[in-house]
Amino acid sequence: MKPTMVNHELRVIHFEYKSDASLSELESSAVMEYLKMHNDLAALYKMQKRMEEMFSEIQPEISIFEDELDWIEQGVKSWGTIAGYSMEECESEEYKNGTSDFPQLFTRCLTHQDKREIFYEKLNKLFDEFKKWDEDTDKMEEKIDWFEATYHDPIFKDYEKMEIDWYTFDNDLQEFYKMYDDLIRKIHPDFIKYFNRNGERLKSYAQKSDVVYSRLELIQRHLNKLSNETDFTAFHVD
Repeated sequence: MKPTMVNHELRVIHFEYKSDASLSELESSAVMEYLKMHNDLAALYKMQKRMEEMFSEIQPEISIFEDELDWIEQGVKSWGTIAGYSMEECESEEYKNGTSDFPQLFTRCLTHQDKREIFYEKLNKLFDEFKKWDEDTDKMEEKIDWFEATYHDPIFKDYEKMEIDWYTFDNDLQEFYKMYDDLIRKIHPDFIKYFNRNGERLKSYAQKSDVVYSRLELIQRHLNKLSNETDFTAFHVD
């Protein structure tokens, strides 16, 4: 049976025909592949929506981790040259707030690290999702080029011999391409930019945390050397 109207989740698809005759093998395959392209594009929109939801959940957490790291860094700075800061840096007022309590600082840092590991698991899932989405958008572009060469152009070339109404089919195809263009030319670049901007923010946080942790380890080594005790030897910087 020849489809005339398909209520696809993405949009309503319209087909018209010249008569009740059966479709050629080329036309039947074109209709099936056209529906598959709608499924692929709908999957991309769903994936994009899912990533936006993941980002909206993660973004507040980024701020929390940044604030927490700032607190730890301020405590580390109070140890001045012991934490590896230069004499010139220690002249600044933010280094003169009195030496912070190391056990408290150390415990806060461990808690921060534990929470960060859970946070990084979420990020890895998002990065994997984004990588697949980016790959699938490239595949979609290839699929459209293939559809044009395999079905669109040959049907147009012999449209007078075809059972499917060319003008209706081509108009419907242009509507599909408009939805595709909205994703690729508008949404896709904006999302890439959004992703990269937050990626840079996370990269800065990771680099800063590495520096802060290494300075905290310097303090630990200094205290262990002074006391010959092992109270804080469990501290480890990943």
